[in-house]
Amino acid sequence: MNGNPPLSNCIKGAGKVIWISASPVLAQVVLDKQTFSGLSNPSRAELSAGRELAASERRLQIENFVELFDWQAMQDRGLLPLQLPTPGEAAGWSGRWCRSRYQWLGVDGSETLDGLDEFDLMLRLFDFNAWRPYFAQRFRSQYGPPPFDPLSLGLGIYLAHHQKWDWMRLVRELHSPTRGQDYCRRLGFDPADLPAASTFRMAFTETKTDWFTDCQTSLAQGLMAHQLIPTQSTFPGDPVLFTHIDTQGCLPTSHPGYRWGCDADNAARQSQPLWPSSPRIH
Repeated sequence: MNGNPPLSNCIKGAGKVIWISASPVLAQVVLDKQTFSGLSNPSRAELSAGRELAASERRLQIENFVELFDWQAMQDRGLLPLQLPTPGEAAGWSGRWCRSRYQWLGVDGSETLDGLDEFDLMLRLFDFNAWRPYFAQRFRSQYGPPPFDPLSLGLGIYLAHHQKWDWMRLVRELHSPTRGQDYCRRLGFDPADLPAASTFRMAFTETKTDWFTDCQTSLAQGLMAHQLIPTQSTFPGDPVLFTHIDTQGCLPTSHPGYRWGCDADNAARQSQPLWPSSPRIH
């Protein structure tokens, strides 16, 4: 490839090696159209009357909600993937040869969304390429000869955290001939050349836990840009207040800007921080 460093400069011994082109930092998500506009806000009386209903039932009472958020309709209208800003204050990705490469993959025609968990859905909803410069600051070339894509490593750590797996379990799952194949495709790993458990362990244990919080902020900012969570209270008659993102990067369900609410079991899951915590991953 013109302008790329010669592949012979890479340390031999890895499997397939891929050039990941340079990319700039995306400081904020700027949309040229209102992607999810057109929903009407319930009145105070309607909100009060539906207080005891599950969030899934309340959403069905909102005109055009089902049509607007139908998965196939979102793809047909070109609304996917949802974009995210680059976390923190990273420098741009300069481009390099890597032995893995994350890229967003949509839902193919044969795939069903039934049974997918929140992490699986996030991989299909969001394009995480803007996170590569941020992870590249932390996961440098010592993690492989040549290195794995730092974004593949970072998302792999989040997968382990979400599933409450240790590093050995994560590697076993990636090697699985069934479930592991899809994870490898969506994280960008070559099934024939996967990181060892020690690679994930080293990448995580040498990273301060609070370093991951900027990724949570990026998700919140992306959702706000797409009008999927509010930037101010939407309860009728309330004063204009910017929403509060708590110390775990979550929009608290008690806040008046929590527009659609959530089921009790989802609330417990959504209150967990996105970033890993060392007592659960070792």
